[in-house]
Order: sequence, then C-alpha cells, then structure tokens
Amino acid sequence: MASARSTSCNVQSIQKSSIINQVPPDTHKSANNVSVLEAMRKIIKSRNEDSGLFSDPSIVKLGEGGYNDVFLVSSDVNPNPFEVFVLRLPKEECLLPYQVLNEINCISVVASYCPDIPVPAVHAFATDTSGAFIAQEYIRGEPLSSCWNCFTENEKYQVSQRIAEIIVNMGEMRFDGIGGFTGGKNCLLGPTVEGSKLFKGRDKFHSNDYYHIGPYKSTKEYAS
Repeated sequence: MASARSTSCNVQSIQKSSIINQVPPDTHKSANNVSVLEAMRKIIKSRNEDSGLFSDPSIVKLGEGGYNDVFLVSSDVNPNPFEVFVLRLPKEECLLPYQVLNEINCISVVASYCPDIPVPAVHAFATDTSGAFIAQEYIRGEPLSSCWNCFTENEKYQVSQRIAEIIVNMGEMRFDGIGGFTGGKNCLLGPTVEGSKLFKGRDKFHSNDYYHIGPYKSTKEYAS
C-alpha cells in the first residue's frame, strides 16, 4: 500500500475556462450550450489540436444527483474522433462558494499523494457561479451498489479490503491547517466549503470580509 505521509504536493496543471455569466443548460438545450463547447475547445487546445472546426456534440444525460447534473459528451473533430468526456454541471441552488475550485484541486491532491487511488482526470473547468462546470475523463463501470449482491463472499472481501486501503491512504494525508484546496505546488489551503454555514441566505456573507471562513490554523480556531 502506497504511503501518503509526505505533505509535498505537485498538483497537475488543469486548463481553466474563462466562461462568465452563462446559464447551465437543461437536457434539451445542452447541445448548444456555451459550457459544452467551451469545455471541448479547452480540451482540444490543451492537446495542441485544431479547435476551429468540430461538429455539434452528442450529449446523453447520465444522471442527476442532489448537487450536479451529469452528461456524457462526444463529438467528431476532423480528422480524428473527439474523446468522450463527462460534463458535470453543478445545480445553481446547490453551488457553494469555492466549491468547484476545491473539488478539482482535491482530485489533483489525491492523485498526487495517493497514485494508487483511481481518480478521473480533469480536462477543463469553470468556477464562475453562473457558468460553473467540470469536464472529466469518462471511466466505464458500474456503481458498487448495483453489483454488490452479485459478488461472491471472496469478491466482497477483496472489494472491502481495497476500500479500506483507500481510506487508510487518504487518512494518512497531513496538512498544516484546515480549509479548502485552492491549488498550487504547495497545496495551498483557502476558505472552507461547508453547506451547513450557508443556510437561510448566509452564502451572501460567506466571506472573510464578514467573518473568518478559513483557512484555520488549528481545530480550536475552527471550532471557535
């Protein structure tokens, strides 16, 4: 089992989008949405390919959770087929300040600290509240909840053992404070991302201009 004790971090560079003031699409309008096209352009640009021409994307809605709508996006780029990717669009009413920035950097931190833990690559993202998205690698598979009952006892043991190893690896990570991930080669910490602090309109005041929202130097400072 790989150790995660080191606190040095080499976070991979991720292409950030400059999208602003765009409304996430619904299922029927998503094919023409700027977020989808911008994500495709950013991915192509990061690979030094021609982003001038590509066909309208094919979009299939994979699912919907409490926080995100998830789409499978693919298209054709002349002359090569465009790689399929997953587009996650946070629901505006559930999007917390610093949430997307924290999430994409959390993925990078886990990939850097614990290379044995499989995480989907992040191709592109936008953090703007009205146009936030994360474009990620599509990994084929089934949710564990849908296939667990089909496993033998030995298979269940092996899966449980692997999950335990992942939890231990992540539990061995150590940081100098408490906060959300803001990126950088030194795993810089920033404001926390906590839904419990944003009820009844408090998100409008969730800023260090009004009260301390992190990062915190100690558990005592966080709890006070």
